[in-house]
This record gives sequence, structure tokens and C-alpha cells, in this order.
Amino acid sequence: MPHPHAIFKNGTCVAAVFAEGENGKKVWSVALQRRFLDGKKWQHTDSFRVDDIPKAIIALQKAYDYLTTNFWTKEERDLPKQQDFWKYRRQ
Repeated sequence: MPHPHAIFKNGTCVAAVFAEGENGKKVWSVALQRRFLDGKKWQHTDSFRVDDIPKAIIALQKAYDYLTTNFWTKEERDLPKQQDFWKYRRQ
């Protein structure tokens, strides 16, 4: 699985931003998970409890803002690797 370009957490909800190549173009997507502790081991699921929904919405909003803000340049959108992305990302 490719590495995410960015990860946004709110409580136990995590939204990860990915870029996948398709016909020479980048297609951006977001994966949403809920993490939980099962005994001593962390697990994840794609189902959410009622109390998780507001947290999931906030994590998704952060991912959406990240993908739609105007700080992106063409070079930043087309970066092939996560380490390059963080090198060029504006603070």
C-alpha cells in the first residue's frame, strides 16, 4: 500500500490522504478509519460508533481543507514521494 501524503487525526478517527497515478495523472483520495485498543494491541476498522461521527467529520474536513487550499503549486501536487512532499510543503 502506498504511503499517505498526509494524516489527520481527531480522537480515534484518522483520515489519510493518498495520491494514486492514473494515466499519468494524480488522483487524490482519502481513507477514513477508527482506531481502538483491543487488549494490548491497536486495531482499526471502517465502522464508526455514534460518538465517533463528529470526530470523523472533523478529520475529513481537515483532509478536505488540505486538498483544496490554495497553497498547492503544480509541483507539490505532482510530487511522487512522501519525503519530497514534506520537503517542499509550505508551513
